[in-house]
Amino acid sequence: MIDNIIQWDQSLFLYLNGLHTNFLDPTMRFLSNSYIPGLVILLFLIIYGFKKFHKGVGLVFIFAILTVALSDSISSRIFKPSFKRLRPCYEKTIRPQVYSAGKSCWGGKYGFVSSHAANTFAIAMFTFMIFLSFTKKTFILFIWAALVSYSRIYLGKHYPLDLLCGGLLGIIIAFGTSKLFALSLLKLGLSSQDQ
Repeated sequence: MIDNIIQWDQSLFLYLNGLHTNFLDPTMRFLSNSYIPGLVILLFLIIYGFKKFHKGVGLVFIFAILTVALSDSISSRIFKPSFKRLRPCYEKTIRPQVYSAGKSCWGGKYGFVSSHAANTFAIAMFTFMIFLSFTKKTFILFIWAALVSYSRIYLGKHYPLDLLCGGLLGIIIAFGTSKLFALSLLKLGLSSQDQ
């Protein structure tokens, strides 16, 4: 059964990776490598964090950093060395078919789970959880996380299951850190109404 899942995952990867066009290459590289979206989210967290939590804005920043640090560490230091699943661009059996937008196979050798997916979905979920009144704005973060994840397939770095499981890991971590954030606000006597 596991072999069938891996085969299906590989086939889906080759199909999606094969949908490339030269026109999209710069966009996909930007989505995959740029720190600009992260800085925009940080700015969003500070501005709206101050509006909603006022004195608790420092905690918003601390817990956002904690969320990403946990998702990045768990995905890259626990999952990848444990599962040792080669990235598509390192997999000899399919490497000639993998499109990488003119880039060599850089980054770590293993890809399960995707740290990009874990980190982007973690910050999207954390933001969603603490700003429930801003659901339309936070929904954009999930679209961004999905686009970043797709860029990893496009560039030959990850299989779909790497991304799906990475995203799920990030969401679970963010759910936990958002609950800790809310508990910390209560313990410190701060609330979203504290203006």
